[in-house]
Amino acid sequence: MGEHRVRARKAHPMSMPEMIVVALAVVAGLVALTFGTLVDTSPAATSANDPHEVGTSPAAEASTEEGDAAEEPVAAEKEPARADGEVGTARYDQAQVEKLVEKVETEVKRSRSATSSFRIATLNILGSNHAGGGLSRAAREVGLLKSRGIQLVGLQEVQRDQRGVFISGLSNMQMWPQDALGRDGYRVQIMWRTDRFELVDSGGRSHTFNGIPSVPIPYVLLRDKNTGSQFWVIVSHHSPNGLQAQRDVSTRIQVDLVNELKATGHPVLLMGDFNEKATFFCEVARDAGMTAANGGGYSGGCTVPGGPLRIDWILGTAADVRFSGYHQDGTTKSTGMSDHYLIYADATITDRGTRTARRRD
Repeated sequence: MGEHRVRARKAHPMSMPEMIVVALAVVAGLVALTFGTLVDTSPAATSANDPHEVGTSPAAEASTEEGDAAEEPVAAEKEPARADGEVGTARYDQAQVEKLVEKVETEVKRSRSATSSFRIATLNILGSNHAGGGLSRAAREVGLLKSRGIQLVGLQEVQRDQRGVFISGLSNMQMWPQDALGRDGYRVQIMWRTDRFELVDSGGRSHTFNGIPSVPIPYVLLRDKNTGSQFWVIVSHHSPNGLQAQRDVSTRIQVDLVNELKATGHPVLLMGDFNEKATFFCEVARDAGMTAANGGGYSGGCTVPGGPLRIDWILGTAADVRFSGYHQDGTTKSTGMSDHYLIYADATITDRGTRTARRRD
């Protein structure tokens, strides 16, 4: 997969949010300058009554008149008296100005979009509860993922014995949720290269799978260490065969989740074994604004990707995800590793997100 190097950020024309932030910075600077050079037009005779001006305070005068011999406390150094119209220095808090500058710099950074490209995949590994040789098949699947240069993968039908094979075989990757989402959450897992991505947030949504209620749908928010871009990843497995009603409910849950995560401004990737073809795709394309790694979308009507269609999908929010190099890799089927294709593609995401709220489901 080669060594990943930190890429220098190219200069881009300023976006509208950046222009607004810069304008605010200019205004803030002008305000600071205005308060930094004030013109005193008040009569000099009134300066003695100004507690900010150097001179004898009323309290000090009273003490002198009464013959108080007590030593006055040393006053802080103050500006000398100025004649009418003389320019003086304002007394403003430098720390406040520095805080304002820091805030403006932060807003400029947040307003600039970040782009990342990487290879993603989805694979139903064929659980060891469905077919024999689960451990040896998992080991060969690990080798296939390595050879295809996969940096982020969603796995379905993962059994606990097979899970260990993926964790040890892909030691440069992190797996989530493992058992973090409860006893029914181990079947669907997300893995990513730790030298490229770091976990920012995570969660799960429940749906009914194959008659089992409250099976988690895991999702994570990842950050690209090279570019700083952040994006959501959802992986799911929908009910098989004639359980259309369960699939329909699961699809609505997916649509709602995508839209909720999309509201943070970060791109969303959705992948897995959905046990459905055009019906599933058209619904998420129409109601969640998604496109598939093999094409298609919704604009006044559904455009289904070119065939052959599979029940395994990789999708992304159309506004900020682009795909290339889509593959339906039949090696898994021809060698008996799985009864599903390995689906992979190169994704390019553009993160315009401005906030990351901690999510609790």
